[in-house]
Amino acid sequence: MTAALILTLQLSAAIDGPPPPIPPEIITRDAAGHATIRAIKLTVPLRVDGTLDDELYQREQPFGGFIQVVPKYGAPLSERTEVWVMYDNENMYVACRCWDSAPADKWIANELRRDTNQLRQNDHIGVMFDTFYDRRSGFLFYSNPLGARADYSVVDEGGSNVDWNPGGSRRPAASTAGGRSRWRFRSSRCAIARARTRCGAFRCGDRCAARTSGRI
Repeated sequence: MTAALILTLQLSAAIDGPPPPIPPEIITRDAAGHATIRAIKLTVPLRVDGTLDDELYQREQPFGGFIQVVPKYGAPLSERTEVWVMYDNENMYVACRCWDSAPADKWIANELRRDTNQLRQNDHIGVMFDTFYDRRSGFLFYSNPLGARADYSVVDEGGSNVDWNPGGSRRPAASTAGGRSRWRFRSSRCAIARARTRCGAFRCGDRCAARTSGRI
């Protein structure tokens, strides 16, 4: 599966990729490996507490099947990763379950500073919303198992604006099997420009196991 995914909230626009999934399916892929995912519509706001014990996670399937960028480009991801993308009338939500075959004392998580580049030297996961669907701009978010965060915007393939600090919350949690994280983003702060079409690109392209230098 390619790292860049097309995200659909509802079908009313041309999509540059596979057709949108028909519920209950979450993801469709084409022969070239491109993917389109369906965001899950919530009727009530999601509790953001770092646990994935809501009935939602039993009812709705995550998507996965990620591939590596490094150290083995194109190889299947060495550590299982599951992702849910959800939304309500006010927020976007991303929930991740990052399995890890190594014990917790082997994880690398020692950074708590906000917006530091060193966060990406820790075990972490990052997501990006291309809300203008132009493949040139977007809003990026990173977090590690300690709950450190980095968020910034990119406009027209320019440099990163680390001064962009949106509202939102994230709650990580860890267990012997791996890490879990839930993020909530205020839609209004992410410039959801395609309000009529309700589609855009979503990238879950930076899960990193720092001890192996593996990235998706």
